[in-house]
Amino acid sequence: MTKYIWHTQEDDKVRPWHASRDGKVFDSNKPPKGGNPGDAPNCRCWAEPIEEEQNKGSTTKKLSPIVPDTPTECLQKDKIAIEKAYDILIKPDVENRVEYVYYDSRGIPTIGVGINIEQKSVFMNLKLLHASTMRPLTIEEKAELYNEVIKNRPILKKGDTYKIDAYHQNLFKSYIIDDNEQYYLAHEHLKKDLQEVKNKFAKHGIKYAEVPPSAIAGALEICYNRGHTGFEEFNKFMNLGIKLRDYDTAYEQSHRENMPVDRYKAIRQLYSDAEREMQRKENYGAWE
Repeated sequence: MTKYIWHTQEDDKVRPWHASRDGKVFDSNKPPKGGNPGDAPNCRCWAEPIEEEQNKGSTTKKLSPIVPDTPTECLQKDKIAIEKAYDILIKPDVENRVEYVYYDSRGIPTIGVGINIEQKSVFMNLKLLHASTMRPLTIEEKAELYNEVIKNRPILKKGDTYKIDAYHQNLFKSYIIDDNEQYYLAHEHLKKDLQEVKNKFAKHGIKYAEVPPSAIAGALEICYNRGHTGFEEFNKFMNLGIKLRDYDTAYEQSHRENMPVDRYKAIRQLYSDAEREMQRKENYGAWE
């Protein structure tokens, strides 16, 4: 046997990652992560051999239909996805939250949850406060601070990575933004990223109204960290994961180099939640 259709027992004892493979075609000589049906301990899944003729032109069985969201449900899902992505981003090993101006690994002036404030117009719109008194900075004070930020910016050669030093780390700690401003800036960023995610879904023939909130949050996490240009490179993530509703593969294809272990764990949980949401939608017509 080479090509086969993966089948589960379709009950609540099935592993989430095996449930995501139910009805899909695999090659026994090139098994998915964890092996073929029955390979994992106590696995009750089974393989239905298929002839090569049956397999031509398609590597997957037709996906089960999902009841699309109404416009109202889509708006609710937008909010859920943004909040889930935000919760991932503020973890210490992802973006984290920094209340004062700092320089990121590329030497770019940054604040809050990894917000680029290199452009003067963006910087001048920040609600900056004096850390000692919590008094808002005047326009003149902000303009002066911006000039200092640009003047002290580290100069890097192409390909270099900036490692923050004690001098730069303490340079701007006297001027901060509060939690509300950090939250606002990150959410405005995520709203723009969400439109980019929707555009990319459409480009790959993926119906946004049929994607679980947690899977959307996973795409937002990539877009936020890699930027819109970098997000364009994640075609396998789209075609092999999101489009096929294979959230085990979506998780694997979302990886970037040198991500911390805790970040992997947080992102894996998103796709575990996406699988649960998808099954609930198929069974009950609602993500939650």
